[in-house]
Amino acid sequence: MAKGLLKDRLKMKIPLSEFPYQGIAEFTLFNAAMQPVAERLVYVHPEKKLHIDIEVRRVVFIVETNREKDGNELEKIRSLFGGKSKDFVTAVDEKNIIVVKELAENETYDDLRKTAEVILNLFRSEADGVHIAYGTVINELKEVSRSYKEARMALDVGKIFFEERNIIAYSQLGIGRLIYQLPIPLCKMFIKEIFDGKSPDDFDEEILS
Repeated sequence: MAKGLLKDRLKMKIPLSEFPYQGIAEFTLFNAAMQPVAERLVYVHPEKKLHIDIEVRRVVFIVETNREKDGNELEKIRSLFGGKSKDFVTAVDEKNIIVVKELAENETYDDLRKTAEVILNLFRSEADGVHIAYGTVINELKEVSRSYKEARMALDVGKIFFEERNIIAYSQLGIGRLIYQLPIPLCKMFIKEIFDGKSPDDFDEEILS
């Protein structure tokens, strides 16, 4: 807290090097009774710019672990991508880690599958409880949220229709994307009554059409 004596005006300086954080900060002016009399929001510019390219091919992976993270799972994944400044790795909750991976122009969905397999191999001892899903490739930074939502849907749908799989891509969901719009109990009932419990990918194109 900075203090000063207010007469006609009061001017105070806080060096950025001593400021606790960067981004949006709130400044509040208190009177002698510690009652707020004025407030201002100030944006403190980061000293280090991220230099993120806007129009680059990217895809979002979601890695779901089978237990609450002790920090080791996140570090394992960062060991694959963390050294690449153009890839972003973070934990979104207790069991889920996301990877926003930048792609070369020649990388295909087969390459994304191989990347998912490399991630899965990091958790060999607990692979039965690890699931990896990824969305479609996007071309602009603003579309990252879409790829994330696709990966999340792939993760959820995969648990219903592809229980035996550790890796699932949004592009492989097929009719599962439509059935998933139903509540989960109805999804399972629909599969049991209509598909006789089979997975949607057990049917060929003729049946699905």
